[in-house]
Amino acid sequence: MLVRLTPDGVKAAARLAEARAARFSAVLERVPEGERADVLRALTILTEAMDET
Repeated sequence: MLVRLTPDGVKAAARLAEARAARFSAVLERVPEGERADVLRALTILTEAMDET
């Protein structure tokens, strides 16, 4: 079975993704600049580990 979003669903998903990206950016700005690369690397490792389960 294939499930697709309606046009309204596509718009809602895009708004949600934009809001999530804005929230993440705001949080990341509170991390000291010299530590941001380390935080992003750790998040990448964590995300990849989650995808493997």
